[in-house]
Amino acid sequence: MASLYLIRHGQASFGQADYDLLSEKGQKQAHVLGQSWRAQGQPSYCYCGSLLRHEQTKHHFFLGLDQAQPATVSHSGFNEFDHQDILIKYQPKWRAYDEMQGHFRRFPDPKKALATAFDSAVIRWMSGEHDEDYKESWPVFKVRCIQALQDVIKQQTTIKQDNPEIHQNIVVFTSGGPITVMLSHVLGLDRQQGLALNQQLRNTSVTKLLFDKHRVSVDFYNNYSHLSQHNAELISFR
Repeated sequence: MASLYLIRHGQASFGQADYDLLSEKGQKQAHVLGQSWRAQGQPSYCYCGSLLRHEQTKHHFFLGLDQAQPATVSHSGFNEFDHQDILIKYQPKWRAYDEMQGHFRRFPDPKKALATAFDSAVIRWMSGEHDEDYKESWPVFKVRCIQALQDVIKQQTTIKQDNPEIHQNIVVFTSGGPITVMLSHVLGLDRQQGLALNQQLRNTSVTKLLFDKHRVSVDFYNNYSHLSQHNAELISFR
């Protein structure tokens, strides 16, 4: 069976004006993951969401791996949902970044307060009661992510049919939301179970799927042993 590794991006700039940049910790996380991957050899195929944090994670991963990266297929289906739109629809005043920053500065722990508000905003988005409010509703997001997974499986199954002896180790640089949707799809989980999975995903964690032309299964989920074995201080959720 082919191995498909879903890699969540490194820590981005949560709470900053431009979230879509890896922090220094995020760069280190991706580099450490690449170093730990050396024992597995070079990935044979690479897919990547089109967000900057996906590209940066891929870049630092391959620096750590210290091997040339294979040709990469960019696929926007692996992009995260629009967190800014979801926050703004939850609280319209936060359209202005300074307004949002000022609001959370009043809390003893601004980052924790923002994370709590973000979780509430995501629950509103997923509720199905406000789908018309969003640029991309929860149902549309789910279809997009599942289609991206199916695209990779279809492409790789065709490659395998044309080259039966080929060994397929496929890496996908993506985000927590798409990983959660794809896992929920494969395992048949409901919305609440999927949300619980999402809340446990660490930055640069690896989730492995196995597939052939007949079925898809989960081998492991949210593996971040490369961080805990290197330096536990590198472990982060956002």
